[in-house]
Amino acid sequence: MFIVWFCKTLFMKVLVKNFLFCFLLCSGLVLAQAAPASKPSKFGQDQSLMALTRYFGQADLIHKEVWWVLSAEKKPVGKSPFGKVERALISFAHESHLSNVKLSNKSLFRCDRYVVTRHHSSPFAFPQNFEIFEKCSNKSNAKKIADVNFIKATEFGVIFYPENLEEVLGLGPTILNKKIECQIRVNSAEVISSMLCQNWSQDRSEDVAKKNMQVNGAENVQMVRIDTYEYQKNGKDLIRLRGKIFQNLAEIRKIDVLVPQVGKIQVTETELYQAEKVSPPELAPGKNITNPKVVEKLSGRIPKPLPTAAPVVAPGIEAVPVSPQAHIPEAPAEVPVPPEAVNEANPDPANSAPPTNPADEGWPEGEPREMNIPPEVNPTPQQGEEPHGR
Repeated sequence: MFIVWFCKTLFMKVLVKNFLFCFLLCSGLVLAQAAPASKPSKFGQDQSLMALTRYFGQADLIHKEVWWVLSAEKKPVGKSPFGKVERALISFAHESHLSNVKLSNKSLFRCDRYVVTRHHSSPFAFPQNFEIFEKCSNKSNAKKIADVNFIKATEFGVIFYPENLEEVLGLGPTILNKKIECQIRVNSAEVISSMLCQNWSQDRSEDVAKKNMQVNGAENVQMVRIDTYEYQKNGKDLIRLRGKIFQNLAEIRKIDVLVPQVGKIQVTETELYQAEKVSPPELAPGKNITNPKVVEKLSGRIPKPLPTAAPVVAPGIEAVPVSPQAHIPEAPAEVPVPPEAVNEANPDPANSAPPTNPADEGWPEGEPREMNIPPEVNPTPQQGEEPHGR
């Protein structure tokens, strides 16, 4: 009897419980029993990391517009040093199991793997320091691309290292290798209110700025170095830029950019100098340059060698040496020299004696002998001078 009573009682309890549960459920007063509540995301708890990532995304959009004004080139979103740091922080949060967000557009950079080192006492304490490295493979060494100093919740600074950012800045800043420093402030709405940068250098392609103009079959690349890089969200001027344009690491123009809140954008480029053709210097009278390499630098080409003529001198007259590179004027027409002039110039028979037989020297018999005498040598003594050879 006890067993039967126990079974009836248990059955009634279960029946009443289920009936009440179904009634309340249909009335909307009780919700179905849900699974245990999941813990909030750690990334949501780490507000500083989430905010810093968002700030770098905003800075990338600002620089995208700045670069469009400077070069008329629309860069993809994220294709800047700011965007690279943003991607590094997203990757760091995902690998640290702080977020489920993964990197998108894997083809944006050749190397898109990062190592982030964070120095802080707690996720809510300031300041916080981040070291951003790029590590393309396990075999290669990590290259530092940026240092971030999160001073307080509304202000942070960043230092970029151009030597490891050639893919986004270009070759010129890599050679110049001057650190880029930026100070960024945000307002209470977590939006960047001001951004100031120093020593910003980046290559721009003149091919883009001048409608695909090419020089020697290749793009004529210029480097823009901005000394004043200022963004003010609520200022009279939204963007102010001032710097210089370099080509082959030489200053060629100054550039000033003004983007007002209301009105037209003003871009002014001023030529610093115009290249002039340098003509070879004139030589002093009587001064000749015989080194072909020097002549090539001065005139742009190696001159053809001048024809040389071997001087013919009467017997007994000392020959004047002539440089093979010296200018030799045209010799006058052949003038027959009588034997008497030669004998008068050389009266000493011991020094030289005229040949008695012209055929011995190869002269045809019965024809007068002729010789070419350079203008510098005059065998006939002038009045008041002594004859040569005495």
